[in-house]
Amino acid sequence: MSGKKIALLLMIILVLCGGIIFWVQTRGKPTENPVSSPVPMDKNWSKSPNESPPGKLIATIGPHSFMMHTLTISPDNRRVAFWEKRDGKQYVIVNDKKGKEYKEHLINCEIIFSPDSKRVAYIVKEDKGEFAVIDGKVGKKYSAISREYVYFSPDSSRTAYAAVKEKNKWAAVVDGKEGKELYGIVGDISFSPDSKKVIYISRDIKYMHPVINGKELGDFAGVRQKITLSPDSKRTAYFARGMDYKSVILDGKKIRKYKVSFFLNKNSILKWNELLKKLKKHDSLPVKRVWDILDKKSKDAINAWQPGQTPDKKLKSTVLNGLNEVIRKKNFYRKKDFEGIKFYHTLVKKQVWARVDRLSELRITHFNRQLLYRVFPGEIASLYIDSKEYGLIFSPDSKRLAYLFKLGKWFVDVDGKEHEKYEDIGTLPTFSRDSKHIAYVAKEGKKEVVVVDGKEEKKYDAIGSNPLFSPDGKTIAYAAREGDKQFIVINGKEGKKYSDLVKESVVIQTNCKREVRVVKERGEEFSICCERDDKVLHLTKNAVVFSPDGSHTVYAAAENGKEFIVVDGEEQKKYDRILTFPVFSSDGKYIAYVVRENCREFVVLNGKEMRKFDDVITIGGGRVVFDSPPDSLRYLVRERNNIYLVEEATKP
Repeated sequence: MSGKKIALLLMIILVLCGGIIFWVQTRGKPTENPVSSPVPMDKNWSKSPNESPPGKLIATIGPHSFMMHTLTISPDNRRVAFWEKRDGKQYVIVNDKKGKEYKEHLINCEIIFSPDSKRVAYIVKEDKGEFAVIDGKVGKKYSAISREYVYFSPDSSRTAYAAVKEKNKWAAVVDGKEGKELYGIVGDISFSPDSKKVIYISRDIKYMHPVINGKELGDFAGVRQKITLSPDSKRTAYFARGMDYKSVILDGKKIRKYKVSFFLNKNSILKWNELLKKLKKHDSLPVKRVWDILDKKSKDAINAWQPGQTPDKKLKSTVLNGLNEVIRKKNFYRKKDFEGIKFYHTLVKKQVWARVDRLSELRITHFNRQLLYRVFPGEIASLYIDSKEYGLIFSPDSKRLAYLFKLGKWFVDVDGKEHEKYEDIGTLPTFSRDSKHIAYVAKEGKKEVVVVDGKEEKKYDAIGSNPLFSPDGKTIAYAAREGDKQFIVINGKEGKKYSDLVKESVVIQTNCKREVRVVKERGEEFSICCERDDKVLHLTKNAVVFSPDGSHTVYAAAENGKEFIVVDGEEQKKYDRILTFPVFSSDGKYIAYVVRENCREFVVLNGKEMRKFDDVITIGGGRVVFDSPPDSLRYLVRERNNIYLVEEATKP
């Protein structure tokens, strides 16, 4: 036997011996499971012999947890929940209590607490199906559950979700009971503010139907994904559309109807030279198909045109007429010529449009206009009609309605009166608490401006936050930028200018399956697991906090690498980072916020620094909460692998 083989054999023997010795030493010892058998609090805390634990131990993070990606904090800030996966099984941990085990699969990120923090729900994927687990009880398995989300009513007593059954049939499951079979459910299921009504949008092959408590409100070619209810739960509003119009439906009646033409006009062509170049060259299949359909007069005019030559009025008119004739053609669409074109419409994907000549003239016109736009996306404008998601807003007293709409330009309609049109409206309208005033951010050219009750304030390079009304409605504040400086504007008066302002960002909705926080602030990205595209549909940014009586204002600023809060214009102590927006107690006497300094995190209460920790939990909804009356505050912290609930007295 060679020397190499002998050496290899000796190495194998040594490894085997080491394994046997380790097994003998550890035989009979229980497997460490920090979730099912948490270490007692007094033994768990070992910072120093004389230091007591910071608070009540509520959870221990196991080595196989997905805490950082799936952590959810209850609304009362007393409970935590996250997923864990171990030994081929997955389960949810709620305050150190292990839930039922399920077969290991893709972890579903969303764990939902009820508004009163007492109930917990989540969706489990298992064996090519999905089912809801609510309060530990397993629901019926379905092919899928829409958005993988369970909705709680505001009073926490009711639940609802949209389930996909066999053969692609849908049903709304409300309080555990399955409703009638539907062709589909569009968007979210929601409850009215009084928890008595269940609202969603159903669809069949031809129509969409707003549904409240099982009753269909009407038949529409399309309905936006949200029905808006008034705060008193008595009124409804939503956008609905036909082939050539879009309407606002208020309390079941059309209060506005906006018509749209599918044909091109002088404003439809964005880049004449580029359009004419493509048509003249027609070297791609989609453009060649347009060229083949064009009339001879249009072709002759395009061939006579030379690149670089400014198209005159006669040429433009001839080409516009020719393209509008293309829009009218029944034989324009041929699948083989447009295979590279991506359509937005699901009907196209299902090839219902493959036989366009069998459809109505109106549908053909609509389809051909969309097709032409997708052949020349940079040269021809899309239809000048649009509305923003979640763009309908009731006032707090439920008497007023505002919404965003686009007809060439964006505008806000309030109580049936259209405000000035702008290139863009950057925020949803905000009503004052007394419902008397409304404000929003508009953009025109290179400037942005806050519009209050239809009147413009001063224009700035940028408006950096939502306009916010004080509780009494008499004061309005927002962040603005001029050049490289940012500042707060309060009732038109500009505050001190800083290099940056620290803003609170909240994602209202994404085009992901669930509501998440995916924001970029101060160069950093904060996200909590989203399985699909994380494009933000609506993001609010708040820069100012008013005290409950409106007499005090607080905001956060940054200068020279340090961050600090400013209370009524007075700068407070500077820190490395401010991690949460300042919050007032209900009586307005206390202000608390979380900071980071020298890699330690802690709460600052009225300028007093509280105990320091590895982390004060601010993800998943973690925050500082005042009790009422405000004699104490509470927050969650992490020290190594343990999560504690910390409660501090506001008074010494």
